[in-house]
Amino acid sequence: MDPDSNPTDAATGGRPHVVLNHSAIVKGWAVAVSAWLAGSLVLFWWSDATGIAQPDTLRVPDLEVWPSFAVASVWVALVAALPLGVALAWLLRPVRRQRVHVAVFFAVPATVLAGPFALTPDAASLGLVFGAALGLCSAVGRAAVVRDAARRPPESTPDAPA
Repeated sequence: MDPDSNPTDAATGGRPHVVLNHSAIVKGWAVAVSAWLAGSLVLFWWSDATGIAQPDTLRVPDLEVWPSFAVASVWVALVAALPLGVALAWLLRPVRRQRVHVAVFFAVPATVLAGPFALTPDAASLGLVFGAALGLCSAVGRAAVVRDAARRPPESTPDAPA
């Protein structure tokens, strides 16, 4: 196939796809996880320093628990968040506006996390807070790779003219 030709694709009308390479995916994941861990560390420290955590309410654990929380967060990010991010990036290839990508990377993880909490009325607000925090970290990770995204012509389909 001629590299200068522009094959048409029914889904994109011949417009280029937005593609994230492997290094962009790793960078976005690392930025998102770092934002999550930094935010949680600040929350743990603030709760420990102010003594705001009370035993009878939902509370943030002591600062000594944070390393275990961090390890668990990284594992969850590897097992659940990374595949979700790769799937979202693949599904969003035809969408050329990077702002839409960032918005979707906020909305989908926030909804996925807040959804199960919404089933329990007592924990719905907690789910919204955690969902918003996770969505924000995910959107920050996607925004960090906006300049790394490549625009490539859509793949040629077997019935497309060469």
